[in-house]
Amino acid sequence: MKKFGLLCLALVLALGTLGVGYAMWTDEVTIRGTVTTNTVTLGFTEFDCTEKYEELPWGSGVFHNGEYEGKDVATVTCDYDASSYVKDQATGLEGYRVGTVTIENGYPCHWTFITFVVKNLGTTPVIIQEWQPVDPTGTLKWNAGLMSLCKYNPKTSEYDIPILKFKTVNLVGSQLHQGDEDKAEIDVHIEQPASMNAQYKFDIVITGVQWNESDIPGHTPS
Repeated sequence: MKKFGLLCLALVLALGTLGVGYAMWTDEVTIRGTVTTNTVTLGFTEFDCTEKYEELPWGSGVFHNGEYEGKDVATVTCDYDASSYVKDQATGLEGYRVGTVTIENGYPCHWTFITFVVKNLGTTPVIIQEWQPVDPTGTLKWNAGLMSLCKYNPKTSEYDIPILKFKTVNLVGSQLHQGDEDKAEIDVHIEQPASMNAQYKFDIVITGVQWNESDIPGHTPS
């Protein structure tokens, strides 16, 4: 009887082990995700520039087309850079990434008014975060306090001698959805310390940031 009992116990243990092994059946279900990203593409769709002069006294803020006393000394030309053409792949909207401005025979107190339209060619809403002039040659540096591209001053060891002064109308803070646009203006004034027979270059870099990453509030362009 003891042998039988021991044998029965052994069979029960064996069957128990066998049952645990066959209970490890498995199955799977899957959540399959697809993420399609938007595009951020800005472009110019209008670009123009005009010479203007300020009515006396200086600082009046009243401007007229042309040059002072009807003179025709400087020549201003502007156009798109054809090589900067861009077409957003998602929307098919088109524009240009670069506009070029050339001021020939400029002189102190000469104003160039640059007018343009910035358009959101992409699908992601953007806020125009900032604009900043840059001298691609590195000769002049941007001084935000003076709103000018300045040359180096050995007396102060700073770039604080203004050569080209800038001001803007509209632009910063404009929130542009797909296809939206903002007409803006950036004006360039040649300052007194500018050198004779010199060539100065500037790029105006306009930065747009996707709306939910901007640290400034957006507003609808006026």
